[in-house]
Amino acid sequence: MSHEDNMESSLQDKLISLLESTGSDIGRLSATCCQPNKSERMQALLRSYKLVSQPNEEDSYADRLIEFVEETGGIVGSMHVTCCTPDREEIYQRLLNQVNQIFMLAWQLKGGSHE
Repeated sequence: MSHEDNMESSLQDKLISLLESTGSDIGRLSATCCQPNKSERMQALLRSYKLVSQPNEEDSYADRLIEFVEETGGIVGSMHVTCCTPDREEIYQRLLNQVNQIFMLAWQLKGGSHE
């Protein structure tokens, strides 16, 4: 296996781990949502995560990850400032940190970096 293949495999392993953590935190956030039928933003967040966690040959995975990060960051940021409770603060912060890391790794997967 070449160095380039090892690097891509390592990036993918990191992404898988981050996506699993992100999915767990989205689940925690959903479970603590104060609205009985969940808000539209929570539903959009769950849909967005489900789409990025399923393989799709039709597009670049890195591009799909970047789109996921943009959508998720906007939703989580909005929820954080409008419906934050002390027990959810840590979840919001962790999610924002995770999507930032996913963003950086997605750009590396594309063969570049985001500066």
